Amino acid sequence: MAALYCQSPVINSPSMPHRQHQRGPHPKDPQLFGAHHWNTLARATEDLHYLLSRGYGDQAALKIVGDRFRLVKRQRDALQRIASPQHLIDEIRAKEVTSGHPIPTPVLIDGFNLLILAEVIVSQGFVFECLDGTYRDIASLHGSYRRIAHTGKAVSLIADLLISLGVTEVIWYLDRPVSNSGRLRQLLEELAALHHWPWRVVLRQNVDQVLTEATDGVVVTSDRVILAGCMRWLNVSGLLVQNADNPHLVRLADLGVALQGY
Repeated sequence: MAALYCQSPVINSPSMPHRQHQRGPHPKDPQLFGAHHWNTLARATEDLHYLLSRGYGDQAALKIVGDRFRLVKRQRDALQRIASPQHLIDEIRAKEVTSGHPIPTPVLIDGFNLLILAEVIVSQGFVFECLDGTYRDIASLHGSYRRIAHTGKAVSLIADLLISLGVTEVIWYLDRPVSNSGRLRQLLEELAALHHWPWRVVLRQNVDQVLTEATDGVVVTSDRVILAGCMRWLNVSGLLVQNADNPHLVRLADLGVALQGY
């Protein structure tokens, strides 16, 4: 029932004027994640995956690997998102609702997680393919959300994808403690009403807990903690990447990651 949607372009909303924040690449990112570093990042990914799979703590393992390969903070941030222990990879992949299967409703969206990723994609920021099948960015929220010039385009990217999937009920969950979450809710509600998108937007004190404990529908997030705890999830991060043109997408195949024997 994709006809419930209207694919009109998203327009600016007076309720939440954008500021000149951006989610594009850091000036040093093209150098830090360029092809000349791919071999190092691949070896670091393999080593971190090895240590995590053998029970090393996240921070301890990241320090060992980061120090060994002399990685700077942004490289370590990317590595932390890319690598997971094998048991968690297997668990997450087993719960994924894959293409070709009916999508349970409602679709429960981890709002800030998905929107910021979409903003990074349309802003040509760096996005990384991860071992658990998701795609993640290295943008930070820091307790406050600020709309950017590309927020409308990011919302349209998400809406167009949901249209293509024929989704008929969507609930966006936004973290109430994040500054400007109320303004973002108003923006999403206005756009949903304007385009007849079947969306509801709610604020919750602990979105991670809500999505982890959900028994109906399917969760949309690339948050590893939520993916580990939820019943089933839809890999919208991967679908967004497939539908977007971003020259700063770093795939595992590009790095040359090989995990045989791990």
